[in-house]
Order: sequence, then structure tokens, then C-alpha cells
Amino acid sequence: MPNALFELSVNSHDQAGNYFMSRLMYDVVESGGTDHYLAAKQLIDAWQPMNENAWLKCQGSDVILDYYKAKRVSTGGGPSALKIVMNTGLAIGACTSAGVCADIIIHNSNASNRPGHIYLGGVYNNALQGSGWQPGFVTDVNALMTKLFTPLSVAGGAANLAVLYKKIKSWTQATHLLLSPKATLLNKRTLPLV
Repeated sequence: MPNALFELSVNSHDQAGNYFMSRLMYDVVESGGTDHYLAAKQLIDAWQPMNENAWLKCQGSDVILDYYKAKRVSTGGGPSALKIVMNTGLAIGACTSAGVCADIIIHNSNASNRPGHIYLGGVYNNALQGSGWQPGFVTDVNALMTKLFTPLSVAGGAANLAVLYKKIKSWTQATHLLLSPKATLLNKRTLPLV
């Protein structure tokens, strides 16, 4: 079967009630006969134990990871799978602002295409040092990026982080990830789209 594109959203809020979401795209090699809902559920079930603790280490202690939502978005789409978790950020210190985020840049195998982005909101207060990231935060994000880059077992095949090119309705697998040296402010731009 051809590869399919799945979207996984990580949905959180801080104690002030500010909601933020990060969307990740996965290139999934589906085996024949796999139900799209089951594959979406498997993506969440594979992602959570692999990445959740590393994700929460980058978020303030007042941030709540509410739920995961996943669905197939290519070739007709599919139903959404949802998993409520309500887990708290693991950093020592509260969130700076729900709008301040770390921009993880996704590079792909096609150098002529623009990179994608994962906007990681809810970063903890001491993560910023002057106009850049403090070394401890960079270490936490590097550990997260290593985990995000690890293929997941989904639908009888592998799921790899990807970049979606919305204008031409295609995607490519990520080849490496890079933390932007400066903080980014969210302005309704939470999709890793080009």
C-alpha cells in the first residue's frame, strides 16, 4: 500500500487558561487492510510512551497536556482518534507565556523545499536567557528532537516525522531537526506547513 499522511496534535493549556496546540505530521507506511481509525489510535499509542516525558520536560510546571488527537489527512482522510491524558509539565518553574514557543525546524530530503516547523508552546520561565535559549533548555529540546526523529510502529509499518506541503498537496519525510536560536511568538501558526 502507498504511504499515508497522518496528523498528530498535542493539545495543552496553562493555568491562565491559554490553550495552545502543536501539530506533527507523520508519513505512515500502511499495511493492507488497516482501519484508518485504528492507525490513528496506534499513532497516539506509539507516540505517547516514546515522546511525552521529553515533551513535558520542555514545558512549565503549570502547563497541562490535555489530549492527543490523530487522523489520516491524505487521500480522503479518516476519522479522528482522541486520547485524554491531563499530564503536567515537568520543568521546574511556570510557563513564561502561552504565546512564547520554541520553533523546531524540520528539514527534509529535498533541499529546494522550505522547511516545516513544530511550535512547542508553554516553555518554562528560565528557558530564555537574554534573546536566546539557556543551555539546559537546549539540552531538553535536543533530547526531544532525538525522540521525535525515532520511527514509530503504526498500522503494521513505520511512521516517520514528515513535512506537509499544503499548496502542492504532498509531503516528504524529515531528514533532521534543528532548534531555532530565538523564541517565536505564536500567532495562530501552529501547523508544520510550507
